[in-house]
Amino acid sequence: MNRSKPFVFALLALLLAGCGSSHHDQDKMKAPLDKIRGMVKQSAVLASQAVCAGPETQPKLLHASVVLLRRAMGGPEMASIHKMMGQMEMDQPGKVPQKQSGMSAEQQMHVDIHSAGEDTFDFLDAISQDHLTCTDVRPVSLAATAALLRESPSAEVNGVVKKLDGDIGKYLGDKTPDSVRTLAQALEKI
Repeated sequence: MNRSKPFVFALLALLLAGCGSSHHDQDKMKAPLDKIRGMVKQSAVLASQAVCAGPETQPKLLHASVVLLRRAMGGPEMASIHKMMGQMEMDQPGKVPQKQSGMSAEQQMHVDIHSAGEDTFDFLDAISQDHLTCTDVRPVSLAATAALLRESPSAEVNGVVKKLDGDIGKYLGDKTPDSVRTLAQALEKI
């Protein structure tokens, strides 16, 4: 019996270390995810503002939006997230990761950020291809502003966010371009 006690303690220590490691990995993911998320939100704000800007300012805002979005989706923070996620999913070195039954909040945020980033690229394409107007992009403008304001811990600001979130639906109608609808909905998740 005495021989089994050290084994049990060693097993418990390994299990706790594994749980702590997973939690630690998720904590390490938070900062880069937050930075990427912020850049995607800022890119969407710039893109929606560009539509309403004058001809001298519009190209500059669109360029800044594209640069920021490329940086978010292809920068070192995204690379580190992909590396951390790969390490979390590997069962054994060299083996294909098994499908996990559920995603952590960080993994879900990573997926949502990718969706919002892709939707922002589509929105940027639609600005010139579909000749979107300031009225067309209002839902994206509201959603991007609300997404940025969600970063604030202020209760007063949270009230503004709820109002903006409620207003988004008022501007999403049958004639809303798909790129606008999709991006506005994606921004609500990040």
